[in-house]
Amino acid sequence: MRILSITPSRIGLFGGGTDVEPYCSLYGGLVINMAINIYYRFEMFSDDDLHDSTAKNQVPYGAKQDFVYTILDQWKLDSMHHTYFKSEYDGLIESGLGASATAAVGIVAAINKRLTINLSKQEIAEKAWDIEVNQMGLYGGRQDQYAATFGGFNAITFGKQIEVTQFDRKFIDKLIPSFCLFYIGENRQSATIQENFRRISYDQIEALNQLKDIAFRTVKPIGEGEIDKIGALLNEAWEFKKLSNKGVSNPK
Repeated sequence: MRILSITPSRIGLFGGGTDVEPYCSLYGGLVINMAINIYYRFEMFSDDDLHDSTAKNQVPYGAKQDFVYTILDQWKLDSMHHTYFKSEYDGLIESGLGASATAAVGIVAAINKRLTINLSKQEIAEKAWDIEVNQMGLYGGRQDQYAATFGGFNAITFGKQIEVTQFDRKFIDKLIPSFCLFYIGENRQSATIQENFRRISYDQIEALNQLKDIAFRTVKPIGEGEIDKIGALLNEAWEFKKLSNKGVSNPK
């Protein structure tokens, strides 16, 4: 058996940080993000396809095989049980695109197919998040896993329940020509940065409240294709983002 899963990276536009515990459970969160065509590809080989495959547990540059092993082990799948894998990533590890979540979702999705577990999209996202945070200790929010699972351009609310609302493609096509993505030449570890949200101060709560409010105010301009307003709101949100977590920026 050969299974191939392909999952997208994401750009977080508004509300990042409001999807992280404990804030999202206490106050509710809202994130607006978009999946992009920088993909993680995970191939799983088993049974007869093992003999035709040259895959010998390959991972992208900068990634660790233990990441994959930890996820496979949740279902007792490893090389001792006649499973090999090959994975590739279009982007760079630790470049701020949610690569680890993209990979975790892709691996869980492949396992879901192989074992016919019939997990829903939300269950795949939740399982990937749970393994990363509670098994690997990679503390963080859920927006990356949901973006990788659902794709598209989304407004995602976080609280007692999580709801994904996708913007219609006709609204997004108006905005895409105005977006640019740059690599600034540095890597960063998201889990280390997110640790600053474990215990949130009053000032952090106020900044996160503002980020959530800005996310709400962005929905209408997105629907109307008002790129100038969206740009102004991005600038406003970035100032509160830096107040919510000092680790997100540096002098450079």
